[in-house]
Amino acid sequence: MRKAPPWLLTAISVLLVLVIAICLLPVLIDPNNYKTQIAALIKDKTNRAVAFEGDIKVSVFPWIGISTEKIKIGNQPGLDGLSFIAVAKSNIKVELLPLLARKIEINAIVLDGLAINLVKDKQGVGNWGDLVAADPVSQSHAKLDDEYSIRQSKLATLAVNGIVIQNAQLNWNNQQTGEQWALKNIQLNVDNLRVAGPVKIDMTADIAGDAIKFPGTVKFATSLRVDESLESIAFNDSQIEWVGLQKMASGQSFTATINASDTEVNFAQQVLNTSNLKLQYGDIKLTADMSAEHIIDKLSIQGSLVIPECNLRETFKQWEIALPSMSDAKALSHFAMSSHFQANNNGVQFTNLGFVVDNSHGKGFVAMNDFSRPGFLFDLTVDTFDVDRYLPDQDKPTEANARMAPMGAFSVPLDGLRELDAEGKLVIGNMTFNKMTMQDMRLTLIAKKGGISMEQAPN
Repeated sequence: MRKAPPWLLTAISVLLVLVIAICLLPVLIDPNNYKTQIAALIKDKTNRAVAFEGDIKVSVFPWIGISTEKIKIGNQPGLDGLSFIAVAKSNIKVELLPLLARKIEINAIVLDGLAINLVKDKQGVGNWGDLVAADPVSQSHAKLDDEYSIRQSKLATLAVNGIVIQNAQLNWNNQQTGEQWALKNIQLNVDNLRVAGPVKIDMTADIAGDAIKFPGTVKFATSLRVDESLESIAFNDSQIEWVGLQKMASGQSFTATINASDTEVNFAQQVLNTSNLKLQYGDIKLTADMSAEHIIDKLSIQGSLVIPECNLRETFKQWEIALPSMSDAKALSHFAMSSHFQANNNGVQFTNLGFVVDNSHGKGFVAMNDFSRPGFLFDLTVDTFDVDRYLPDQDKPTEANARMAPMGAFSVPLDGLRELDAEGKLVIGNMTFNKMTMQDMRLTLIAKKGGISMEQAPN
């Protein structure tokens, strides 16, 4: 029988010694004895007080594990009575063997009872600003590129098999405006978090607060992939669902869903592209393809959308939105639209617009500028429009009145128009108003600052 080489015996002996030392480490060293030193180190680096309100437990085989009970991270001066971050329980496990290959593979991160309090004070300063160190302006681009490469290499060797955040809460308080809202009951699961690998994310949360007009529950699910350069993210089979907490008279909740097959965001080029985007809100469905440029500094969006035929009257009824009285009880029961669109910070415009409202079919162009004080431009052509069906019931005009009314002269309720800032042209092939039918109506409307000018152009 051949003897084992001396180097092999030495290697086995060293490995056994390392395993025994690792196993004895938690017994010989109690991390709870170093709470004060750990808190002082964090205080020195962040100027935030840290309180450990429970035991710290360490395991070393088959993974390095650290579990804690309640931890509180204090706020910046002036907000001392409120924790910045608090965690009721935490558990982190790091695989041991990949460390030998200089790779960090985290088996699991579990945070239970996470609470984050974000506050913007009356001067507009956020309580997180002092934790985000800005790069000095004087740094050269070469140095920044080197640091970026280092961050890339570190992240490329980082892998997290699973992240679980449960019973979490995010609170927002803007003391400048008094705006407050909160995400509560946050449940987040992330599987296989690593660069250039598919990452599955599932999250649910309740959103409510003074700033939220329609509180509800949000659900989000997606599969994403981050490229190795960390410059782009691709999302696949993404879904967002919102269910309102308030019930309608029918007993149902307001529900909205957004689905997107493929979405890609490139931060270096500042572009976003998404295809087969589907939005459903009640009975109204919308499909769109969209692309965006300058997504960080000056957002610009363009794309196309389609709204298949739906019943607006029934939808408004479900949403408990009161419609004005109309002589036709079935008015607004048929609606459909398709268009190209462009939008930026200054406004939105719809081109190649086509729409159906009951028995009216139209096409043209509509634009809105200045979202803070909307102004409208339009150029529309409609084949037929029965105005009477959308007005309240009125007594039939007498024959004498009909004979006295000059051709093309009619009265229009203008109270609603006085509130508009609008300018445009409208061509109607056949228009019915006050039981009179007029053909080839060509109207020009200018409504601005309470003044209204409406003219019928000659045919």
